Amino acid sequence: FTFSFPCEQSAIDTGTLVAWTKGFKATDSEGHDVVSMLREAIKRRNDIDLDIVALINDTVGTMMSCAHEDKRCEIGMIAGTGTNLCYMEELKNIEKIEQRATKTEEKTQKGENNENAGAEKNKKDAEMQKMCINTEWGGLGDDGCLDDIITLYDTEVDQNSINQGKQRFEKMTSGMYLGEVVRQVLLDLTRRGLLFKGHVSETLKTPGIFETKYLSQIESDRLALLQVRSILQQLGLHGTCHD
Repeated sequence: FTFSFPCEQSAIDTGTLVAWTKGFKATDSEGHDVVSMLREAIKRRNDIDLDIVALINDTVGTMMSCAHEDKRCEIGMIAGTGTNLCYMEELKNIEKIEQRATKTEEKTQKGENNENAGAEKNKKDAEMQKMCINTEWGGLGDDGCLDDIITLYDTEVDQNSINQGKQRFEKMTSGMYLGEVVRQVLLDLTRRGLLFKGHVSETLKTPGIFETKYLSQIESDRLALLQVRSILQQLGLHGTCHD
Protein backbone atom coordinates (compact mmCIF):
# COMPACT_ATOMS: atom_id res chain seq x y z
CA PHE A 1 0.00 0.00 0.00
CA THR A 2 1.70 3.19 -1.22
CA PHE A 3 0.47 6.17 0.79
CA SER A 4 1.78 9.64 -0.03
CA PHE A 5 1.12 11.40 3.27
CA PRO A 6 3.05 11.71 6.58
CA CYS A 7 2.55 8.69 8.84
CA GLU A 8 3.98 7.45 12.11
CA GLN A 9 4.86 3.90 11.13
CA SER A 10 5.17 1.38 13.97
CA ALA A 11 5.20 -1.82 11.90
CA ILE A 12 5.58 -2.85 8.28
CA ASP A 13 1.81 -2.89 7.84
CA THR A 14 0.77 -0.22 10.34
CA GLY A 15 0.88 3.56 9.99
CA THR A 16 -0.95 6.36 11.78
CA LEU A 17 -1.80 9.34 9.59
CA VAL A 18 -0.11 12.44 11.04
CA ALA A 19 -1.66 15.05 8.73
CA TRP A 20 -3.08 15.50 5.26
CA THR A 21 -0.97 17.46 2.75
CA LYS A 22 -1.12 18.62 -0.89
CA GLY A 23 -4.61 20.08 -0.41
CA PHE A 24 -6.26 16.80 0.61
CA LYS A 25 -8.68 16.63 3.50
CA ALA A 26 -10.87 13.81 4.88
CA THR A 27 -12.63 13.78 8.23
CA ASP A 28 -11.94 11.22 10.95
CA SER A 29 -8.67 10.10 9.36
CA GLU A 30 -5.82 11.89 11.09
CA GLY A 31 -4.57 9.95 14.09
CA HIS A 32 -5.89 6.65 12.71
CA ASP A 33 -4.15 3.65 11.13
CA VAL A 34 -4.50 4.04 7.35
CA VAL A 35 -3.98 0.32 6.71
CA SER A 36 -6.85 -0.60 9.03
CA MET A 37 -9.08 1.97 7.34
CA LEU A 38 -8.24 0.55 3.90
CA ARG A 39 -8.91 -3.01 5.06
CA GLU A 40 -12.27 -1.97 6.45
CA ALA A 41 -13.13 -0.20 3.18
CA ILE A 42 -12.23 -3.35 1.22
CA LYS A 43 -14.49 -5.44 3.45
CA ARG A 44 -17.36 -3.02 2.94
CA ARG A 45 -17.10 -3.47 -0.83
CA ASN A 46 -17.36 -7.24 -0.39
CA ASP A 47 -16.40 -7.83 -4.02
CA ILE A 48 -12.60 -8.17 -3.89
CA ASP A 49 -10.24 -10.40 -1.91
CA LEU A 50 -7.27 -8.26 -0.98
CA ASP A 51 -4.97 -7.84 2.01
CA ILE A 52 -2.26 -5.30 2.79
CA VAL A 53 1.14 -6.80 3.64
CA ALA A 54 3.19 -3.59 3.73
CA LEU A 55 2.79 0.19 3.92
CA ILE A 56 5.33 2.49 2.23
CA ASN A 57 5.57 6.15 1.33
CA ASP A 58 5.68 6.93 -2.40
CA THR A 59 9.18 8.39 -1.97
CA VAL A 60 10.38 5.11 -0.44
CA GLY A 61 8.74 3.25 -3.32
CA THR A 62 10.65 5.47 -5.77
CA MET A 63 13.95 4.58 -4.13
CA MET A 64 13.08 0.88 -4.00
CA SER A 65 12.18 0.76 -7.69
CA CYS A 66 15.57 2.20 -8.59
CA ALA A 67 17.44 0.05 -6.06
CA HIS A 68 15.91 -3.02 -7.69
CA GLU A 69 18.03 -2.20 -10.76
CA ASP A 70 20.98 -0.54 -9.03
CA LYS A 71 21.85 -1.74 -5.52
CA ARG A 72 23.88 1.43 -4.92
CA CYS A 73 20.74 3.60 -4.90
CA GLU A 74 20.19 4.97 -1.40
CA ILE A 75 18.16 8.14 -2.04
CA GLY A 76 14.64 8.66 -3.32
CA MET A 77 13.17 12.04 -4.19
CA ILE A 78 9.74 13.23 -5.30
CA ALA A 79 9.38 16.55 -7.12
CA GLY A 80 5.81 16.58 -8.38
CA THR A 81 2.47 17.62 -6.94
CA GLY A 82 4.28 17.56 -3.60
CA THR A 83 7.90 17.04 -2.63
CA ASN A 84 9.70 14.64 -0.33
CA LEU A 85 12.97 12.78 0.13
CA CYS A 86 14.09 9.54 1.77
CA TYR A 87 17.52 8.01 2.25
CA MET A 88 19.28 5.05 3.85
CA GLU A 89 20.75 5.86 7.28
CA GLU A 90 23.03 3.81 9.52
CA LEU A 91 21.15 2.36 12.49
CA LYS A 92 23.63 3.78 14.99
CA ASN A 93 22.55 7.30 13.98
CA ILE A 94 18.81 6.75 14.45
CA GLU A 95 17.65 7.94 17.87
CA LYS A 96 14.33 6.10 17.76
CA ILE A 97 16.16 2.79 17.32
CA GLU A 98 18.29 3.54 20.39
CA GLN A 99 15.18 4.38 22.42
CA ARG A 100 13.45 1.13 21.44
CA ALA A 101 16.62 -0.84 22.13
CA THR A 102 16.77 0.63 25.63
CA LYS A 103 13.16 -0.35 26.30
CA THR A 104 13.84 -3.87 25.04
CA GLU A 105 16.85 -4.21 27.34
CA GLU A 106 14.74 -3.07 30.30
CA LYS A 107 12.15 -5.73 29.51
CA THR A 108 14.85 -8.36 29.19
CA GLN A 109 16.26 -7.44 32.61
CA LYS A 110 12.78 -7.89 34.08
CA GLY A 111 12.63 -11.38 32.63
CA GLU A 112 9.93 -10.63 30.11
CA ASN A 113 12.04 -11.92 27.19
CA ASN A 114 13.92 -15.20 27.24
CA GLU A 115 17.54 -15.58 26.24
CA ASN A 116 16.77 -17.20 22.90
CA ALA A 117 14.55 -14.28 21.84
CA GLY A 118 17.25 -11.82 22.82
CA ALA A 119 19.90 -13.73 20.92
CA GLU A 120 17.71 -13.87 17.82
CA LYS A 121 17.12 -10.11 17.97
CA ASN A 122 20.84 -9.39 18.30
CA LYS A 123 21.51 -11.57 15.27
CA LYS A 124 18.96 -9.69 13.17
CA ASP A 125 20.31 -6.31 14.31
CA ALA A 126 23.80 -7.34 13.28
CA GLU A 127 22.57 -8.27 9.80
CA MET A 128 20.63 -5.02 9.33
CA GLN A 129 23.04 -2.07 9.32
CA LYS A 130 20.84 0.58 7.69
CA MET A 131 17.23 1.74 7.69
CA CYS A 132 15.29 3.94 5.28
CA ILE A 133 14.42 7.37 6.69
CA ASN A 134 11.42 9.19 5.22
CA THR A 135 12.31 12.83 5.90
CA GLU A 136 8.94 14.43 4.98
CA TRP A 137 10.98 17.50 4.07
CA GLY A 138 7.92 19.21 2.66
CA GLY A 139 7.29 20.22 6.27
CA LEU A 140 10.58 22.12 6.57
CA GLY A 141 9.87 25.67 7.67
CA ASP A 142 6.87 24.82 9.83
CA ASP A 143 9.01 25.75 12.84
CA GLY A 144 10.12 29.08 11.34
CA CYS A 145 13.54 27.92 10.15
CA LEU A 146 12.86 29.20 6.61
CA ASP A 147 11.47 32.59 7.61
CA ASP A 148 14.56 34.39 6.27
CA ILE A 149 13.91 33.21 2.70
CA ILE A 150 10.10 33.05 2.63
CA THR A 151 8.73 35.81 0.41
CA LEU A 152 5.47 37.73 0.66
CA TYR A 153 4.23 35.62 -2.27
CA ASP A 154 4.90 32.39 -0.34
CA THR A 155 3.10 33.84 2.66
CA GLU A 156 0.06 34.74 0.55
CA VAL A 157 -0.12 31.20 -0.86
CA ASP A 158 0.18 29.70 2.62
CA GLN A 159 -2.52 31.93 4.11
CA ASN A 160 -4.97 30.93 1.37
CA SER A 161 -4.30 27.20 1.77
CA ILE A 162 -6.39 24.75 3.81
CA ASN A 163 -3.42 23.92 6.07
CA GLN A 164 -1.96 27.30 7.02
CA GLY A 165 1.50 27.18 8.57
CA LYS A 166 2.08 23.59 7.43
CA GLN A 167 4.21 22.14 4.62
CA ARG A 168 5.89 25.50 4.04
CA PHE A 169 8.79 24.11 1.96
CA GLU A 170 6.37 22.09 -0.17
CA LYS A 171 4.31 25.21 -0.86
CA MET A 172 7.44 27.01 -2.03
CA THR A 173 8.68 24.34 -4.42
CA SER A 174 6.09 21.77 -5.53
CA GLY A 175 3.86 21.51 -8.54
CA MET A 176 0.61 22.01 -6.69
CA TYR A 177 1.62 25.51 -5.53
CA LEU A 178 4.18 26.95 -7.98
CA GLY A 179 1.54 28.23 -10.39
CA GLU A 180 -0.18 30.12 -7.59
CA VAL A 181 3.15 31.56 -6.42
CA VAL A 182 3.72 32.92 -9.94
CA ARG A 183 0.17 34.36 -10.03
CA GLN A 184 0.92 36.24 -6.81
CA VAL A 185 4.13 37.60 -8.36
CA LEU A 186 2.26 38.75 -11.50
CA LEU A 187 -0.43 40.39 -9.39
CA ASP A 188 2.08 42.31 -7.31
CA LEU A 189 4.23 43.50 -10.23
CA THR A 190 1.18 44.51 -12.26
CA ARG A 191 -0.37 46.43 -9.37
CA ARG A 192 2.91 48.27 -8.98
CA GLY A 193 2.80 49.23 -12.67
CA LEU A 194 5.84 47.17 -13.62
CA LEU A 195 3.95 44.80 -15.95
CA PHE A 196 1.06 45.07 -18.44
CA LYS A 197 0.83 48.86 -17.97
CA GLY A 198 -0.61 48.31 -14.52
CA HIS A 199 -3.78 46.68 -15.81
CA VAL A 200 -4.86 43.78 -13.55
CA SER A 201 -7.41 41.60 -15.34
CA GLU A 202 -10.30 40.00 -13.48
CA THR A 203 -9.07 36.58 -14.64
CA LEU A 204 -5.68 37.12 -13.02
CA LYS A 205 -7.43 37.81 -9.72
CA THR A 206 -8.82 34.25 -9.73
CA PRO A 207 -6.94 31.90 -7.31
CA GLY A 208 -5.48 28.86 -9.04
CA ILE A 209 -6.03 30.23 -12.56
CA PHE A 210 -2.30 30.18 -13.36
CA GLU A 211 -1.52 26.48 -13.70
CA THR A 212 1.93 25.12 -12.92
CA LYS A 213 2.10 23.56 -16.40
CA TYR A 214 2.29 27.10 -17.79
CA LEU A 215 5.78 27.41 -16.27
CA SER A 216 7.02 24.44 -18.29
CA GLN A 217 5.40 25.79 -21.44
CA ILE A 218 6.99 29.20 -20.92
CA GLU A 219 10.42 27.68 -20.24
CA SER A 220 10.25 25.59 -23.42
CA ASP A 221 8.95 28.41 -25.66
CA ARG A 222 10.86 29.55 -28.74
CA LEU A 223 11.99 33.05 -29.63
CA ALA A 224 8.57 33.93 -31.01
CA LEU A 225 7.10 33.40 -27.53
CA LEU A 226 3.85 32.13 -29.02
CA GLN A 227 2.98 30.04 -25.95
CA VAL A 228 3.72 32.96 -23.63
CA ARG A 229 1.39 35.20 -25.65
CA SER A 230 -1.31 32.51 -25.62
CA ILE A 231 -1.08 32.04 -21.85
CA LEU A 232 -1.24 35.78 -21.20
CA GLN A 233 -4.29 36.09 -23.43
CA GLN A 234 -6.05 33.35 -21.45
CA LEU A 235 -5.38 35.43 -18.35
CA GLY A 236 -6.81 38.53 -19.97
CA LEU A 237 -3.38 40.15 -20.15
CA HIS A 238 -2.03 41.92 -23.21
CA GLY A 239 1.72 42.02 -22.92
CA THR A 240 4.17 44.06 -24.92
CA CYS A 241 7.74 43.24 -25.88
CA HIS A 242 8.81 45.23 -22.82
CA ASP A 243 6.79 42.93 -20.56
